[in-house]
Amino acid sequence: MNAVKYFVTDLMPYMTAAIFLLGFYWKIRKWAKSPRNLHWELFPYPQSNAEQIGELIVEVVILHSLFLHNRKIWLPSLAMHWGIYHGLIGLLLLTAGLPRSVLFGFAGAVLLTLGALGLIIVRLSFKELRSISAPQDYIQLVMLAAIGLTTLTSNIPVQYLVLKDYIRGLASFNPDTAINSAIFLPLLLLQIFILYMPFSRMSHFAAKYFTYHKVKWGEPQ
Repeated sequence: MNAVKYFVTDLMPYMTAAIFLLGFYWKIRKWAKSPRNLHWELFPYPQSNAEQIGELIVEVVILHSLFLHNRKIWLPSLAMHWGIYHGLIGLLLLTAGLPRSVLFGFAGAVLLTLGALGLIIVRLSFKELRSISAPQDYIQLVMLAAIGLTTLTSNIPVQYLVLKDYIRGLASFNPDTAINSAIFLPLLLLQIFILYMPFSRMSHFAAKYFTYHKVKWGEPQ
């Protein structure tokens, strides 16, 4: 068990980060080299940089396109995305040593769990959604729900100092191996998901640049 724990807590984070970055680099290069099949004549579309940034912010924050075109899954999807955003903010605050990071982490875990489970239920409840849902979609949602649930059961407020020391240790390439079993499982699940992400549909956020700048807003060549 000590060898497994050492691998997951001390070695795997660096391997995960390397594979994640290389995987996205490969995928972005693939997208960049792919020919554009057609030019969308969509009007009006934002012309200035400020207008384009504003549209992207609205899309990222409230998932506006999903609200307009697929409202059945909008609310749970919004909860899931906000859970991820809260988790990332909590991680940054945790690294900075701010105690309120636990509030963002807890809120993120709740929203992530509710959103992922809600999407599973909605996809299974409507025939039109079941017909377009691949097994990969359910696997991703189950993984996210498991990360949220195990994070909630790890008693985040009590683990604040342990997590802070561990994250700072990773950043300085001197990880603290004093990780208890409560943190071990969500840490393992999170790393497995991060490894899987670049090669799954969850990588769609990295395609936003191509979706908007090269397709929806791109001028004909």
